[in-house]
Amino acid sequence: MKFSLSLLSLALLISMSVSAQKSPANGIPGDVVPGELIVMFHKHTDAALFAKQHASIDGLKSGIKPVAELSALSHIYLFSFTQDISDSDLILRDLALDPSVEAVQFNHYVEDR
Repeated sequence: MKFSLSLLSLALLISMSVSAQKSPANGIPGDVVPGELIVMFHKHTDAALFAKQHASIDGLKSGIKPVAELSALSHIYLFSFTQDISDSDLILRDLALDPSVEAVQFNHYVEDR
């Protein structure tokens, strides 16, 4: 009985350890989330209008659209964009040049704690 209980405890401990080390279902922490970027504006900005203004970048359809407001106080929004543009850095550079943008970066996977 004691041996069975020890084996069961060991199996439970191993399964908990393995499940804690798994990567998130959607990606590896630190990797870029494909087709998503985060934009911080200097002041309140209409995210839909901003996306409309950047619908085309260097003659290519960006497909940029607002997904969520991440922080109203800091004017931070999550945007999605089409992955049809092979150079996604092109979108990042174009948006960074907009005078209303304070910062822009790709979204990244994070690990739950």
